[in-house]
Amino acid sequence: MRTRPRPAFPASALILVLSLAAAAGPASGQYVPDRWSWETRDPSQVGMDAAALQEAIAIHLANESTAPRDQEEGLSLIHISEPTRPY
Repeated sequence: MRTRPRPAFPASALILVLSLAAAAGPASGQYVPDRWSWETRDPSQVGMDAAALQEAIAIHLANESTAPRDQEEGLSLIHISEPTRPY
């Protein structure tokens, strides 16, 4: 009978490392906005071509989905329901 090899890095250690990293917060110099006070900048300030950005926005608006933004409403339109028996 073959036994499964033990992982070199147990899941509990991974959870501990990720928890500590999350508690440490963002790296220094990283921009993390407050909930209601986002910075705004001109495209040229961040190295973007303003004309190309406007063109991309126009393409997006011209091809935006007509599906409802409310997921529950969208699913009700296509008549999906929960399975009645397990498979």
